[in-house]
Amino acid sequence: MEKISRNIGMGIYSVLKQNKISVEEAADKIGYSLRDMWRIIEGRLFVSPRILEDISNKLDTSVEYLINYKPTDNSLLPELEYNKVFTDRENLYKIIDLLDDYIELKEQM
Repeated sequence: MEKISRNIGMGIYSVLKQNKISVEEAADKIGYSLRDMWRIIEGRLFVSPRILEDISNKLDTSVEYLINYKPTDNSLLPELEYNKVFTDRENLYKIIDLLDDYIELKEQM
């Protein structure tokens, strides 16, 4: 679930970057706090399909684009808040995937 949320968040962030919309402007436009907007972008806050449709409409993009977003490079990663502490971008996804797997295991225990 976290991987899907992270891809959706990066898709949202890519739309913001393409349209030169700040995260603050997006939060106001969508009706979220800045903190929650960052949590969505970082994949830490899961959004329901209905909310995702609302977000996509307000950002003039499609739900399919956000769900199926696959980054072609790491160009968005350094700007995301949760990635600021990582310096080796090649290992970033490996680290995040390991953390996701660990959390899933802990939840099952």
